[in-house]
Amino acid sequence: MIETLQQIPGPTFLLYFAILAVVCIVVGRLWIESDGSTLHILPRLTQFDPLTLAMLRGGVNAVIQTALFSLQNKGLIKVEGSGKTARVQCVESNEKPSGSIEKKIYSDKTSRKPRDIFQEEGLKSHVEKYFVPIFKDLERKRLIRDEDGIKGVWRIAITMLLLVGSVGGTKLYLGWVNDRPIFFLIVLLLVALYFIFSKLTPKKPDLTSLGKRYFQEVEKHFEWLKDDVGSNRTPEGIDPAMAVAIFGIAILADSELYGSYANAFQYSGGRGGCGGCSGCSSGCSSGCSSGCSSGCGGGCGGCG
Repeated sequence: MIETLQQIPGPTFLLYFAILAVVCIVVGRLWIESDGSTLHILPRLTQFDPLTLAMLRGGVNAVIQTALFSLQNKGLIKVEGSGKTARVQCVESNEKPSGSIEKKIYSDKTSRKPRDIFQEEGLKSHVEKYFVPIFKDLERKRLIRDEDGIKGVWRIAITMLLLVGSVGGTKLYLGWVNDRPIFFLIVLLLVALYFIFSKLTPKKPDLTSLGKRYFQEVEKHFEWLKDDVGSNRTPEGIDPAMAVAIFGIAILADSELYGSYANAFQYSGGRGGCGGCSGCSSGCSSGCSSGCSSGCGGGCGGCG
């Protein structure tokens, strides 16, 4: 192997190495997706509440995002300003917060920046404890991976990292001892390892193939709700927070009813802020092919 690597010219090796990294990501992703979960029955599309669907979409931050929207819709929080100058404060109302997560947020009456809410460790810890039994149920329904499934994903990711790292590292060493240019190889190796790690390592929660398919079907089922909330219509017989839970706050950007919420949280950044599985380009595009739980980065809003 070492002699073969020595004989490959530097520019040619960079091309082959880039192809190897892409192949490892694709093969690793296909390996992970062949988890057998699709052999199980798909749960009812209306089975879960907004917070559970938010967790499936974007983790803890998406849950907090949805709970905040629910509080604002009940008149329990007041949003002042927009963007980076926005402030959020809980206020008195005839309505009451529902559930322990909304109550936890509502218990702090101080004026806060949206980002500060998502970075509050006590709130994040509360959300994680709240979801412990819910995660067990989702695991039984094969929508998210259990501990053994997570370990299996890590094994696949580590295998691909070691494969790419060993090939790139060996060529790097050979270039260094033979006084050859290695700058571009170092850059390409670091980029390759970063993308393999970000695409193949498990997230929390880590959706199975069945879980991704389920969320796709939920999006289709509630497409009408997305249109209603985004078009200044108040949906009847369903909590508007369901739309934010499934699609994120991006759908509120042009809404006169809920636009103030979207403007206040547009710079809170991070995972969980995009518009559902179809709203991101990295982890959630292509019909959740790589999973909502793999992360919607960037500033659509709603995360710490």
